[in-house]
Amino acid sequence: MTAKEIYLVLQNLREIFDVARLVDAGRTEVCRVSADGKMVREPLRCYEVWKKEQRCINCISAKVCPQHNRIEKYEFVDDEVYHITSKLVEVEGESFALEIVSKTSDDTLFEAYGKETFMETIQNMNRKMYVDAMTEAYNRRYYDEQIMLWKDFTALAIVDVDHFKEVNDTFGHSIGDEALKAIAEVLKMHIRSQDAVIRYGGDEFLMVYTDITKEAFALRIEETRESIAKICLEHCPELKLTVTIGGVYVTAVPEHEKMFEQADRLLYKAKAERNKVELLL
Repeated sequence: MTAKEIYLVLQNLREIFDVARLVDAGRTEVCRVSADGKMVREPLRCYEVWKKEQRCINCISAKVCPQHNRIEKYEFVDDEVYHITSKLVEVEGESFALEIVSKTSDDTLFEAYGKETFMETIQNMNRKMYVDAMTEAYNRRYYDEQIMLWKDFTALAIVDVDHFKEVNDTFGHSIGDEALKAIAEVLKMHIRSQDAVIRYGGDEFLMVYTDITKEAFALRIEETRESIAKICLEHCPELKLTVTIGGVYVTAVPEHEKMFEQADRLLYKAKAERNKVELLL
């Protein structure tokens, strides 16, 4: 599809729907198309239309690109409910999500639950889908379905809790759970709103950074390691927690699987050499 063709499509859709726009979800950018076929990326992030300060937890436009299908969801602004349909389109050889948004005022839809309960139910479903119930970090599914599509993905660190099986065996699983929660809280303290912490496995976390300098990345990783070493658990103050970290920084468009493999190798190198941090900058 040419830019002029998608311009006409968008104009026609806007006659029917509240919003029709092109989104590059990997960069959280909205692309405006002019009548003469010029495409300009807007300075505002795509999630700002929903009055949010960070990516939507369930970004369907991120999922349509690899799945090549149409996906629908509900989103909320204040007390209004909107229905969104997202579909993959190719414009001038580049992939975008075509988002079509309409305000929902279906009394039949809300009668069974009430609007507030309906909104709360949808939000809880999104959290259950992508948030680890115990640590409240994002889960592996969020990494696979959302973060793997990020194009502003700059740095990745794998954080592995040292001797965690011994913690469970010596102090019990309840203390092990408390330790994981405390570590997750520290990790979240050392990221920004546009970054993410993922509980990737049982005692393994990922820290994902966007648009960060290599110096800032290295500093945050070291501060994270030091902060975890200072954790004092309420029900087991004698337990001293430590982690080993392998991390990778890139300056080009990220190859997510390659970055993970590199970080994983650095993690095992750090463990073998009894270092606490190994970074590729």
